[in-house]
Amino acid sequence: MNPEEFINIDDNREIMPVLKKFASAHLSPRERRDALENAGIESSFLDKLKYDLPADSFVLNLLAKIRDFRVSESRLDYHPLMRLLDFMEMFKDIYSLDDREKHVCKMFISRGQENFRILKARSAVVRIESPCETGIGTGVLIRNGLLLTCFHVLNNLSQAWVRFGYYDDSRLEKDWNLYELDLDSIKGTMRPDYALVKIKEPPERSPVSISWEILSSSKEYQARMLHHPGGKCLKISEPGQITQVGENYIDHTIKTCKGSSGAPVFNKKWELTAIHRGIPGTGRTIEQGTTEAVPIRILKEKLAVFIDEE
Repeated sequence: MNPEEFINIDDNREIMPVLKKFASAHLSPRERRDALENAGIESSFLDKLKYDLPADSFVLNLLAKIRDFRVSESRLDYHPLMRLLDFMEMFKDIYSLDDREKHVCKMFISRGQENFRILKARSAVVRIESPCETGIGTGVLIRNGLLLTCFHVLNNLSQAWVRFGYYDDSRLEKDWNLYELDLDSIKGTMRPDYALVKIKEPPERSPVSISWEILSSSKEYQARMLHHPGGKCLKISEPGQITQVGENYIDHTIKTCKGSSGAPVFNKKWELTAIHRGIPGTGRTIEQGTTEAVPIRILKEKLAVFIDEE
């Protein structure tokens, strides 16, 4: 899964008839640009388009620029394709969209909304490093400047840092994404295994959305994780099942590795529901292929005071 990909070349067959309706409804270059501006598409994108082309060629040019577009960390809810399809769906009668084309619009809009949710959640996830450039765990912002992870990840450290935006190896050397933790600010326990810690001089980033729901081990409930397994770049897990729900723990089947400790576990809406712990301590055994996480609901009173300060 790549949340940065809103459309790929294999989608051309589905989306081109829809975009041709747009191009055919606005034949002049001025009309095309004005319509795209009215859809809320930014001028920095519009300036790259060639408007004086036949409808088919204009659509191909538009698609190529849409595929090249990358969502900005500062605007995680903006993509030109989403703006255009929302606009066309709003004025579907003007564009004479048939039932199939309306369905295609809804399908791409739904996919894009899912991507936005993942991108927002991903932006709040960090790799924890100690020493610098050595990944030892994962954490997540629950408010600006305040990180949630597992206590055992930070226990006995004298210094630690967090790195935002480590999505691939090309982004590892950007020191402007690296921030030191204030380890004197740690509040947490080994049981339940959680730690709240402040980031020194934190960046302006949106915190994760939180759900206080009681988790379920039903087969219909799927969990996802954003983590740094092995201390490597961030991974979006495949869906996993919650196999057991206890008073202070859940067991799940998401594949993890050293470096995943403290990682956020999400529901289908990409709301934080638990933090991954790993192998449980003494006194409890689990099924093969499962590991333990701490449900967020049991930390509600501990976290609420910090969240309410916002």
